[in-house]
Amino acid sequence: MLSLKIDGEFKSFGSEGETTFGQVMKKLSSRLGDEGLVITGITMNNQPLSGGRQFDYNDFPLTEVELIELDTAKPLELAAEALKSSDEHLRILAGVSIRSAELYRLGDELEANESYSRLIEGLRWMGKGMNAMAGMMKISLDEIIFNGKSIAYFQNEVLIPVLDNMYSTQKDEDWIALADILEYELIPVLEEWSKLITGLKAKMASN
Repeated sequence: MLSLKIDGEFKSFGSEGETTFGQVMKKLSSRLGDEGLVITGITMNNQPLSGGRQFDYNDFPLTEVELIELDTAKPLELAAEALKSSDEHLRILAGVSIRSAELYRLGDELEANESYSRLIEGLRWMGKGMNAMAGMMKISLDEIIFNGKSIAYFQNEVLIPVLDNMYSTQKDEDWIALADILEYELIPVLEEWSKLITGLKAKMASN
């Protein structure tokens, strides 16, 4: 007999008509969605299914499933966690940007480029994080507004022009100019981004 545990508590669940694990998960996702919850963790028969592994078991016979355990959260709670992680990440990126600028000015091109690569990867992560947060809140980046600016506007009109300048300067191998951009253009943008996120966190906390 199939047992269901949600957030540590056993719950009643009718699985009549379902014959596979995937069918049951689809039904549970719909039910929890109606309650304003999203699934953040899945364990089947005491085996954690992370990183999308649950889809590998979509056709798994329900007769072989004894226990399904689910962790859930409200989308706004997940968005708040994403904002917290993003704010911490921005502080790290600011340090990497300053370090990259210092290395370029010292003429240590190899280490500077390695540091710069970490910076670019971190900025990509931030962009993906913002998109994920919007997905959790079921809104677009145009709708996330603080102090009259949306995240979409900030990314497209403030951040991207600086990144374009960085890319073209790196292509020209003008390392001193790139160092100046990292310190005097990118750092202020990261600080503004951090203020935007801090404001959004305060706004969410007050709702």
